[in-house]
Amino acid sequence: MQADYEIHYIKSDHKKVRRVRAQHMMDLDAWKFAIIAEGGSREETSPLVCLAQIKALAAKYDVSSVRWNKAIHVNNLDTVVSNRRMALEDAGDRNLE
Repeated sequence: MQADYEIHYIKSDHKKVRRVRAQHMMDLDAWKFAIIAEGGSREETSPLVCLAQIKALAAKYDVSSVRWNKAIHVNNLDTVVSNRRMALEDAGDRNLE
């Protein structure tokens, strides 16, 4: 059964939040989602199985401080980003001040 999650991360000193639907979520998955959301590809992230490898790739996209939580309300998930039937929705940008 799929559940809804929020992926929180920093991109160029701006906080971003993405909402995803997946069968499960782990830290590694959250980092991969953030990278894909910022222009990375599934092919680029799929072979990486270690958090250190993912963080090195994330630095290339200026992505840091990734965390995730289970979402309470998620509507209109519409963009498929992988063959694992995960979906991505832009939940907006927030400035850090």
